[in-house]
Amino acid sequence: MGKRVRNLRNISYFCIVKQLYIYFLAFLLLFFSIKEHAAAQRVDYDSLRVSLLTCSPHDEVYSLYGHTALRIENLQTGEDFVVNYGIFSFEKPFFILRFVFGLTDYEMGIIPLNYFMEEYSYWGSSVTQQVLNLTKVEKERFMLALSENYRPENRVYRYNFFYNNCTTRARDILVESLDGAVEYNDTVPDQLTFRKMLHEKTAAHPWAALGNDLLLGIGADREVSLDEKQFLPEDMLLSADSAYILQNDGTRRKLVSEKTILLPARDIPAENSSFPSPVVISGAILLLSVLFSFVEWKKGNYFWWYDILLFLLCGICGIVLTAMIFSAHPTVSQNAQILLFNPLFLIFGIKAIVRFRKGKMHWFWLVEILFLCLLLVVYSFEIQWLDPSVRLLTLSVLLRCAMKIALPSKKPAVLK
Repeated sequence: MGKRVRNLRNISYFCIVKQLYIYFLAFLLLFFSIKEHAAAQRVDYDSLRVSLLTCSPHDEVYSLYGHTALRIENLQTGEDFVVNYGIFSFEKPFFILRFVFGLTDYEMGIIPLNYFMEEYSYWGSSVTQQVLNLTKVEKERFMLALSENYRPENRVYRYNFFYNNCTTRARDILVESLDGAVEYNDTVPDQLTFRKMLHEKTAAHPWAALGNDLLLGIGADREVSLDEKQFLPEDMLLSADSAYILQNDGTRRKLVSEKTILLPARDIPAENSSFPSPVVISGAILLLSVLFSFVEWKKGNYFWWYDILLFLLCGICGIVLTAMIFSAHPTVSQNAQILLFNPLFLIFGIKAIVRFRKGKMHWFWLVEILFLCLLLVVYSFEIQWLDPSVRLLTLSVLLRCAMKIALPSKKPAVLK
């Protein structure tokens, strides 16, 4: 791929864009200036071609779901660039924390097509182009909307993974520029949810899937509408393929006039990870819980250190889920997994262990048993999906708490 691409290896495409602004700023200001367009009348909108670009996912965490951008070509002058609503920088202070709490700001940016293609070629992603069947008036309206979006006070927006991302932004600015409404012939499968859509994209990345499932709450398990389904780039591509524009005069025309694969996907060997999956680790924890509980039942020895480690895990994760109650993301604030991952393990769990070692009971065990049983009921009635590893961990903690109710009545004097 050449020296330039090798230098890009550890830099996100979205960060690279910022470095290119200085070289193309003069061109962009000229192209997007409404005053220049109106005064000089230089733009022949018939010579403009507007396309939707859809990039397939690659193995970087931020790109597991693909990407959407807009391509604008001036067939008369040869100018060719990409409008992108997905610019961000990991270098911004507290980026991960702000992302989790729904406080991340993304930015609209512009880059020449060759740089855009070079980045996705490096990752082996495909790039599909859908040329949009726009009239001259719609193109003019679209370009004016882009120029308004690109004003310094407008180009930064508050990102939301499901409702306000690079795909929905590109879709919305296109739809708002049309003389009429869009009719989508795409359908939504029965019982399709945000969570199921994400599972399809993270099937080969179990730790990413677990991270999503831990943070997403009940809101991610409701059925989605067609409009909501289009938050994923590849789903938006399918919707656009079959869409028509119902014009104000009652006539219909195809939204997409031409579809082309600009860059075919290329197989890149995935890096093999020797780290076990979440299910393997949770399964091992459950086996240890069963083994230790059996020994306690038979011998009366209490493995208090094991409960402390288990409770620390649940308590620390519980701090995160408790904080997520205040997140701006609409699908994370109501999360039934807080019944398993909650700060009570840190506040009362250690005290309950100390009392149990002295042969005394604590209300904490009964409360946690009720919480965990309720969590399993929530999952059983399909109110909220639980990752398999979370289910296994729930059984482990439930068993350890239940043993505290059963053991004192059996062998209270043997506990150490």
